[in-house]
Amino acid sequence: MASLIVPLPSFLPPPEEDCARLKKASESFLRDEKTIVSILGHRSAEQIKVVKETYQHLYNHSLLDDLNSKLSGDLKNALVLWVHEPEVRHAMLANKALKAMTNKIKELQVVVEIACGNKTLYVNAVREAYIDLYGCTIEEDILDCVYDMPLKKVRT
Repeated sequence: MASLIVPLPSFLPPPEEDCARLKKASESFLRDEKTIVSILGHRSAEQIKVVKETYQHLYNHSLLDDLNSKLSGDLKNALVLWVHEPEVRHAMLANKALKAMTNKIKELQVVVEIACGNKTLYVNAVREAYIDLYGCTIEEDILDCVYDMPLKKVRT
């Protein structure tokens, strides 16, 4: 897996400039996807949060909404996930994996990786994001997805 190099804040353009470039790239006739990826792909979660807030303030609508409406396919899916806060992104990935589950345990690998590969405080933030997004706990969704499996018996 490749690593991203995030420039130091002192070498970054101001968020207003990032927003103007994102707006121009997304509104051009042939979307300038390279510019969008170049900007968002080289910003940390904190930097993206500032860009999103600045975009909302400057243009009175959400960067996420613009990405959703102007992009398509895998690039859209990747960028929309990337622009979310990390805990929200993980909650969305866990939900997608659980909804894709069709009596197979393989999709639970995503949930296991999130739970085991992060600190407790972060996992709790993912759980809270999951509840905010989907109105139930991730544990409830796991139990709903593992019907006819031994884990289901724990619920009753």
